[in-house]
Amino acid sequence: MADDGLPRSLTENWEFFVSVQLWPRSTRFDQHGWLQNFTAEEMPFAIRLLEGFTFFSAEVAEAMFRGAFQNISQLVVQNKENYFSASAQWANFVDSLIIVRVEGHRSSDADSGYIFTRHARDLLGIDEHQILSPPQALERLRQAPKGNVVFVGIPFPSLMGPFVGVVEITCGFLIILGLLTRLASIPLILVMLVAIASTKIPIFLGQDFWIFHLPKLARYGFWSMAHEARADFDMLLGCLYLLIAGGGRWSLDAWLLRRQPPRFSDTASHRPSE
Repeated sequence: MADDGLPRSLTENWEFFVSVQLWPRSTRFDQHGWLQNFTAEEMPFAIRLLEGFTFFSAEVAEAMFRGAFQNISQLVVQNKENYFSASAQWANFVDSLIIVRVEGHRSSDADSGYIFTRHARDLLGIDEHQILSPPQALERLRQAPKGNVVFVGIPFPSLMGPFVGVVEITCGFLIILGLLTRLASIPLILVMLVAIASTKIPIFLGQDFWIFHLPKLARYGFWSMAHEARADFDMLLGCLYLLIAGGGRWSLDAWLLRRQPPRFSDTASHRPSE
């Protein structure tokens, strides 16, 4: 054990994650100070939250933002074999862009759209007159209905983030308890279908599918898709089984069913034999 009562292996892991920039430095986030907000009984749960913490450094976030725009080039550039033609097509596309920040349910300076519009200006060199708010973009398009509109940011983050999190946690907890098992499995099935359609079908096809873009992988096709989707298919088939079979005899559903009074009487009248 370390001096602060935490497992030494955990502290060593944190130091390693900081060194490879998978965790923020202590000047930005002090995990030891954060843990002091919890009691001894709450400490195991707080440590478990930290173990599942995911951090994207500024460099990684910027690289992901550039990659998102590079994926758009697959839709814009038609002749990829000719470098000069492809460069000209991409330059024309960038000049025609209208970057629109996505605002939350209640517009705030903390909306992610502001962060990504700054990335569009600083990383991609988008001119500031091409970065507009939603009302300004509508007015621009009304006056001159030309241009390619790109929305940056998380749509309705104050609504979608908590909503998806609450649905997945609630349905997962109900399945663990075996309560309303069939009903709880339906939203999770929908989540997995969306995940497969948005991230795995483009890998299978080797190209963009509808509004979903193809990630950069070493290879594409059926086997690559099957490898990437193995966890998705496991969870999808598991939820389908629960939808069909229910929670089983040890579930709360079965316990509640056994406590219900019988709907029909099992007694039957018998005539005495002659």
